Amino acid sequence: MEDLKTRRYVMSLENKVEMNYHFLDDIQDEFRERCKMVAPGKPFPGDVVSRVKRQYKEIRDRLAEIRAVQQLLRGKYRRSAKRNPLRDKRIDELGFALKNYYSSFEFNLRTIERLKRKLEQEKMGPRALFRGHENNLKFKEGLKLLGRREGGYLCISVVFLKGDSASIEGIYERGIRLKEGDVFEKYGEDEIRMSIAHGEESENRRIQEVIRRRLLYEGYKSIKCAIYRVEEQRDLARDVQGLLYKTLESMGNKELKVVR
Repeated sequence: MEDLKTRRYVMSLENKVEMNYHFLDDIQDEFRERCKMVAPGKPFPGDVVSRVKRQYKEIRDRLAEIRAVQQLLRGKYRRSAKRNPLRDKRIDELGFALKNYYSSFEFNLRTIERLKRKLEQEKMGPRALFRGHENNLKFKEGLKLLGRREGGYLCISVVFLKGDSASIEGIYERGIRLKEGDVFEKYGEDEIRMSIAHGEESENRRIQEVIRRRLLYEGYKSIKCAIYRVEEQRDLARDVQGLLYKTLESMGNKELKVVR
């Protein structure tokens, strides 16, 4: 009786493998073509991305069930189960092929999204470095004056100050004396951002000295500063925010570093 019960259970497990195997085999061509629809420079239906992702989730679930059942058949029930190496090989090939279709789809999707962001950035101009709309306008107006012989600027310093909330609040309350067109913004609880235009190199050195004195002020627990010099608008083609954040992460307390 026990052997009959075991054989019936093994048969039900085999049926699960067969059912999932035929499902994967039946949808392979459809899934491959649907994945190929998403490619750079090629229009595709708006719902195809979500459909591919939903379908691949089901594919992974089916493959996971097959592997779990195969583990039982090859382990606990190996004496009652019959090996089917050709089918097992085909299942492995199907899993590999379906995974490759989805990997290609994901790569193309990331490429499309990257190109889309690039186009949006080109339309918008330099990435917004400040939260306030007026502050971003000031920054852009300053960029227009870079390199002009009369009334223009030698460079603009983009300044990121990072520290504990109490130190940042202290600096924000005390303020730093800047020109009318410069920007001084509390970007977050632990961050202040500035945009400071320099007509001469001496102005650049002076403002760095002012900031350095603030960093060394004993009342501030933890504070550090990274500066990025913009000499022409194409200097903002880089990810300035990412570069300054990365620089700040590598710095020690009460340190000032000019990235460029």
